[in-house]
Amino acid sequence: MIDDDVSVIIPAFNEAESIGPLVERLKELYPSFEIIVVDDGSSDATAEAARKAGALVSNIPTTSGITLRVNGVKEEEKESLYEVPPVI
Repeated sequence: MIDDDVSVIIPAFNEAESIGPLVERLKELYPSFEIIVVDDGSSDATAEAARKAGALVSNIPTTSGITLRVNGVKEEEKESLYEVPPVI
């Protein structure tokens, strides 16, 4: 069984159309997981879509690459941490 004390960090850049369904599905499958979306300087409504779907959101004002991992990890509160790579 997967531990309930898990944070999932999802890096996102201009993913307004896809981030909401992804977060909703993860919350449906794993309701006890903490879902964190790190919005890496998106120019669309990525952060708003992620919040609306129930994710915690960390905003990075400009595209930063490596910084997204650091900011997301600072916000996680669970014991285990998994990162979902961006879908290309």
